[in-house]
Amino acid sequence: MLQLSDKWAAALLGERETGMGYQVVTIRLKDGRRFDGVAVTGGIIASIDGHDHIPFSDSDIAAIHGESWPSSTRILVCHDYGQGGLWAIVCADSAEQVRQRFPGLPVFESPPRRSMPARSR
Repeated sequence: MLQLSDKWAAALLGERETGMGYQVVTIRLKDGRRFDGVAVTGGIIASIDGHDHIPFSDSDIAAIHGESWPSSTRILVCHDYGQGGLWAIVCADSAEQVRQRFPGLPVFESPPRRSMPARSR
């Protein structure tokens, strides 16, 4: 974990929470490297997707910005839990990006056909 200095408070306060009490942000370093999927809670970097440690220090950071819904494609997915399914819309650059990030998750590039006929009015 890495405690961020107070100078990043304004950047974090300007971004919305990803979930209760935490934010997922992108961090760009002074050397040009970029880290997506950075989980921050209470001003502390708790984790980075794909890393088992924090590979930089606070002084290496050039910018922090939220990973709010990017101008990307909305993709329909379904988590089948056996007795039913949980449907969600995921924002990503492509359906393939979702498949790589969440192997085994059914991804629908077009709306699935209805299993039951539409009701008549």
